[in-house]
Amino acid sequence: SEPAPAVTVRQRADGVGVSVTIPAAGVDLDAVERALIVFALDATNGNRTRAARLLRLTRSALLYRLQKYGLIVTEGSL
Repeated sequence: SEPAPAVTVRQRADGVGVSVTIPAAGVDLDAVERALIVFALDATNGNRTRAARLLRLTRSALLYRLQKYGLIVTEGSL
């Protein structure tokens, strides 16, 4: 199968929110969720507790998603 088009999540220039770009061809929801998680981790310098708050998730829900998307291997990484 063909890879899903890229989804980008960026801080808006005015600093008041984020901009999400989704290609016209569409994407799957997992690609969007993964991009938001990566953005939140970048925005919080890898702090998983703060990233979870930013995404309005519990820390354990974020850890589940990190494992789901292969963003961590062990508890001590990231």
